[in-house]
Amino acid sequence: MTHEILIREHAVRYEPDTGFLSYAFSGYVEESDILQMTEAMHKLEREHAPPDRPLFILVDHRKTTGVSSGARRASSLGRDERPVYVAMFGMSLALRTFLKIVLKGLQLVNNTMTATAVATDEEARAWLSERRRAFDMTRSRAG
Repeated sequence: MTHEILIREHAVRYEPDTGFLSYAFSGYVEESDILQMTEAMHKLEREHAPPDRPLFILVDHRKTTGVSSGARRASSLGRDERPVYVAMFGMSLALRTFLKIVLKGLQLVNNTMTATAVATDEEARAWLSERRRAFDMTRSRAG
């Protein structure tokens, strides 16, 4: 059963079958949305995500109509102690291309996060699944 928290028309979810945390945006995204969704994500993380594993986060922008400058600023705040893998999808080619450049810069500052922007949900899930498999293989070799 998927665990979901709604913030206005946006949703934050934990998917037990995949172990993914996810953000699904709908409409215009304000700074207060990001702050509330981040708080909801931390709640789901504490309740469901094993603390000894990386976080695998799926971000659905298919229904996003715009993002305020405050929301963009708020989404870049915070750092996690453990590795975080983020796959975003549902954006235009131009926005994906721009995001890939921005993400490279963010990854220089925050080396615990690895992120990508792809076209579809399937591509995003495949990318996260590959990272999860690689982590599991590394962990099984070490143990």
